[in-house]
Amino acid sequence: MDTITLSEELQNAGLPEQPAKRIARAFQEQQSERLEQFATKADLQTTEANLKAEMKSMEVRLMIWGAVLAGVILAILKIS
Repeated sequence: MDTITLSEELQNAGLPEQPAKRIARAFQEQQSERLEQFATKADLQTTEANLKAEMKSMEVRLMIWGAVLAGVILAILKIS
């Protein structure tokens, strides 16, 4: 709801003009602050891309560790 409509509704309900305008502005400011806390579609897309990149990086590290572990196991079996 925009501030003009809210102000008019408050005035129609019997509130004087200036208090109605102040209440409408306060309401709009409160709504704006709340909206800033929500993630946008772009925020979610960026987060998704970052998570995918991190998962790929972890996958590569796990593959490297797997290869290292396999090498260690083979070395131990050769020694035995």
